[in-house]
Amino acid sequence: MINLQIRVGDLYNRLKNFHKTKELYKEAIKNEENLGQENLVETLPFLVKLYNKLGKVYSITGKLEKAEKYYLEVIRINIELIKINPDNFKPYLARSYNTLGALYLELNDYDRTIEAYKKAEKLLIELAKNEPYKYSKYLSSTQRILENISKK
Repeated sequence: MINLQIRVGDLYNRLKNFHKTKELYKEAIKNEENLGQENLVETLPFLVKLYNKLGKVYSITGKLEKAEKYYLEVIRINIELIKINPDNFKPYLARSYNTLGALYLELNDYDRTIEAYKKAEKLLIELAKNEPYKYSKYLSSTQRILENISKK
């Protein structure tokens, strides 16, 4: 049922019916939260995906403060997931900080932009030490963004 809600929500998103998209994603979140209390290890990554999708919809529709709320929730959950499995969830946390940094940049909030990108950079430096072929390009991209912001 929940997967169907997400797929239909994705379809509405592609059709740019953002009201219906948000409605379906929120319904899926509510259903997942109700069902997932017994197995948080499976539920939390699923919620990260849904909160991220909802944040993107709010961002696309110009409701950046609402997008921020969902992106911060993604970060909070990813921090919890890192406690369970750091190797698996650190890349997701780095990506989440980059997403939040991009949102703050759009809001012209350079202090919070730098803060978010620096957190992403720190995680990516760690990840690139062990798997440079996989994370170096993301690290370089994050560092370029930080350089460009510093010039403003």
